[in-house]
Amino acid sequence: MVILNVKGYYEPLKALITGGISEVFIQQHNAGLATFIDGPSADVNESEFDWGRAALSALEAWEEPGEAPMFEWAEGKADKLEAA
Repeated sequence: MVILNVKGYYEPLKALITGGISEVFIQQHNAGLATFIDGPSADVNESEFDWGRAALSALEAWEEPGEAPMFEWAEGKADKLEAA
């Protein structure tokens, strides 16, 4: 998921995710599921920044985490109840 953090609007969400990782509520390998685009550097005017190009670049650079998947979608609820 690419999040366009225009004028810092999503800073609270970024802090929530960072805190969740540091408190081990969110596994570290899942940190890359959300990519924040923070906008232009100080030498670029905000109105001239190409948010679309930045988002596409982030999508192109994204790599799937090498860890095990978060969910086993093939397993049904009944399978988990029987295993318990």
